[in-house]
Amino acid sequence: MRILIFTPRTAGHHLEYLHHLYDGAKNKLENNYIFLVPNSFKEVKNELEWETAPNIEFIYLTEKESIKCNTGNYFSSSYRKCTTLKKYILNYQITHVILITLVHYLPFLPLILPKKVKVSGIIYRLYLYEWKSLPFIKKIKDVLEMYITAKSNMVEKGYILNDSSAACYYNKLFKTTKFVPLADPIQKSNYIPQCIKKSLNISNDKYVYLHFGGMTKRKGTLVILDSIERMSKNDRNKFVFIFAGHIRSDIKSQFYNKYETLKSDTNLILFDEFCSYEKLMDLCYSCNAILIPYENTSFSSGVLGYAALFNKPVIGPADGLLGKLIRRNKLGITINEINSANLAHKILQTPHNNTESKKYTELNSIKAFQEKIL
Repeated sequence: MRILIFTPRTAGHHLEYLHHLYDGAKNKLENNYIFLVPNSFKEVKNELEWETAPNIEFIYLTEKESIKCNTGNYFSSSYRKCTTLKKYILNYQITHVILITLVHYLPFLPLILPKKVKVSGIIYRLYLYEWKSLPFIKKIKDVLEMYITAKSNMVEKGYILNDSSAACYYNKLFKTTKFVPLADPIQKSNYIPQCIKKSLNISNDKYVYLHFGGMTKRKGTLVILDSIERMSKNDRNKFVFIFAGHIRSDIKSQFYNKYETLKSDTNLILFDEFCSYEKLMDLCYSCNAILIPYENTSFSSGVLGYAALFNKPVIGPADGLLGKLIRRNKLGITINEINSANLAHKILQTPHNNTESKKYTELNSIKAFQEKIL
């Protein structure tokens, strides 16, 4: 088989998932794998090791194609991605396609791609967890995407990230077996993490909260700053708050305004940058707890994997898939309604470890992820 693995982005989990699939594909010599990625991949690929493999080739989108695939509204974005993908399927005689994000190619995927190609991809957002609050038009869109996945002869598998019950529900609803539960792979490495409290001038009597990843409104980054603002100066002094990852444009000015106001009497540490996996591991190893007050609760989160790997409790939402994963795996504390008052209250409780992290890391291994897709 000639298998094309495609994503027009390399931010966040995209790079990790590409690497997991690369590591799995290099041992399957009976197939040829073509990884189609944007040029930005070259800037970040050295964060991970990519052993040479005779059955794997990297090809790159042009700058124009990258822009085309990452802009536009719901319909135009899907159309552009599919027309770009079609070009490479034909040029490289592809038989199978694996998409890092399946729904971004819907609804046009079965209308534009060559009829004989088989497509599989990962589904992250599970509308089941927010159905009651969705506008009618959004409900139609979400059901249509799953209907196309279930009924199109072109779509082979829809991988449901970290929720077997949702996969069962979709299969029953649409009378199919195409929806398959997929492990949310936990990034592991041979790197031995270091305690970096001393290098960050953090005394051992301070309780360290970590918030990391791409920081946006939907990740609750501003809610964390607002919750700190609610605390007395004496309470604030008990903690150190570390923010690690790019501050996205949607909150950048607000974030820095709040940050500048708080930093004079609060222990704040900021890394507004792409953080290497080694740095993230050091930070997770050195912190006491991880803050994930996310708005988007219908998704799994890779942060849970880091928390489980280092046996650190999280504080996150009670709602949706995210809340279910935290409770079911005893990964930390949940909040019924995410707001600055409730978060401040939970932060002051300074949660202690009470996780079943070993079980969670076993279920969400990289090997399980690779075997299911490849």
